[in-house]
Amino acid sequence: MYKALLVDDESTVRNGLMRHLNWTALGIETVLTAASGEEGLKLSLSVQPDIVVSDIRMYEMDGVEMCRQIRRKSPDCQLIFLSGFADKPYLKAAIELAAVSFVEKPVDPAELEKALAKAVAACSQRQTNMHREQYLSQSLPYLKRRAWLALLNGQGSIAEQQRQFQLLQLTVHDLPAVQILILYTDQAVANSESFTVRLKQWMQTHLSAGSLSLLLYQDFIDDRSLVILLGGRLPALNASALDLGVLSDLLKVGLAEYRLFLAVGRPIAGDDMLGRAYQDAKLALTALFYSGYGTIVQARSVMPACPHPDLDTLLFDHFYRALLGQDENEIKLLLDQLSWTLRQARLQQDDWIRSIYYQLNHQINVARETLCLCSREQQEAVQNQHLQVIDRSDTLDDLQKYLLNKAREVIALKKREENGNAVVAKVLRFIQHHYNEPDLSVRALADYCYLTPTYFSSLFKRKTGRTVGQYLTEYRIEKARLLLRDESFKLYQVARQVGYEDSNYFARIFKKQTGLSPSEYRESQLV
Repeated sequence: MYKALLVDDESTVRNGLMRHLNWTALGIETVLTAASGEEGLKLSLSVQPDIVVSDIRMYEMDGVEMCRQIRRKSPDCQLIFLSGFADKPYLKAAIELAAVSFVEKPVDPAELEKALAKAVAACSQRQTNMHREQYLSQSLPYLKRRAWLALLNGQGSIAEQQRQFQLLQLTVHDLPAVQILILYTDQAVANSESFTVRLKQWMQTHLSAGSLSLLLYQDFIDDRSLVILLGGRLPALNASALDLGVLSDLLKVGLAEYRLFLAVGRPIAGDDMLGRAYQDAKLALTALFYSGYGTIVQARSVMPACPHPDLDTLLFDHFYRALLGQDENEIKLLLDQLSWTLRQARLQQDDWIRSIYYQLNHQINVARETLCLCSREQQEAVQNQHLQVIDRSDTLDDLQKYLLNKAREVIALKKREENGNAVVAKVLRFIQHHYNEPDLSVRALADYCYLTPTYFSSLFKRKTGRTVGQYLTEYRIEKARLLLRDESFKLYQVARQVGYEDSNYFARIFKKQTGLSPSEYRESQLV
């Protein structure tokens, strides 16, 4: 069972949520409440809640700042934000804090319960992970990885570092120089041991004996970064760099299902050469954003970052108008111009760059609503997902492709919508000319449009608000009303002229639609 903290400056909200939510059934044993950010922060320090549910806009300390401070003390605390305002800055703040959910006021209890269930599941997973880490901490591979990362970052006393070198069976102090390479994957490596074995096999097959002799150690420091250590004399390191020309072939095709990027630091000699070599390789890793996967970048080629460039203030307006005009060429041109501007500036990947793509994504969302391609509720349901894709994109090319694909989706949806309008109009005209045919059916109409019956039925309902059967029946009965005003037609003749071979069935349908039998309707019209 877990502990939760509910923070809101409106007592009606606090009391209502305490009363209407079945906290215990959700797995939450203790629920504390606070009426302000300051009170909530103070309570959190003493109680250390597993879950915090907080309003955003509160006097003095708002919910975002309170949760930010709570996170510093309790990094694993699960956050759920409540707000009556769907402001983008607050949504972005919630994403930055890795909030479980962002629930708008007035709060729907079912929606909040769903968010709480997700938070409880995360807490449960955290406990599982803790137990697993306790187990892993006793395993040699885990201890080696931790020692490797500590050495790269220069952590620990001299005695601790000596023990870490002994654990890795590694000696660098008597080497003239070292060099670090970081092989970075585009996604988490599920089985690092298998990946490392496959890489070693590839190296042994393709690299020269001289290059292999420089290879001292390699291991992952996280689930995406394989750090490779080379050691030897400076001339040998400068000449080899582990056969970069050969490695470029591996980078082009990737390894297994992974796209790869190789960051190459410079050979480093002297004091603390391992730590300095690692920092130099990390500098080369920053070039991934512009270079993209499938490339190799050496630290000596990384240019210093420039100030933020001046962007055309009309970029977002032009992008929006191109979306409304379904001008894919203009959209691609605008994105290419933006990419060129950013590449010229060679900025390091930062929030300023991502904010540009947040805004472009917002223009896509607005265009979807303007073109009536989705409802606001549908848009809000996927908004978090779209922002997270932008946050997770490692390269400028990935951001460009994502925005271009989203724009193409808008254009395709609009064309599909327009095609749908034309199809339905065509069907309506067909019904007007063939309504008197008894065998006129959904399948016949779908075949006429070269569509499947299921898709055709869904399209017709979406465009007209009625099923095909409802529309056909209403149209036939309307025509029958006109014919019944002419006494020269027998009732069975009227039925056949509007597509019903069975006059009794026609009479039942007519009464269901009008409330009168055909005879009663005729009499009412002749009075």
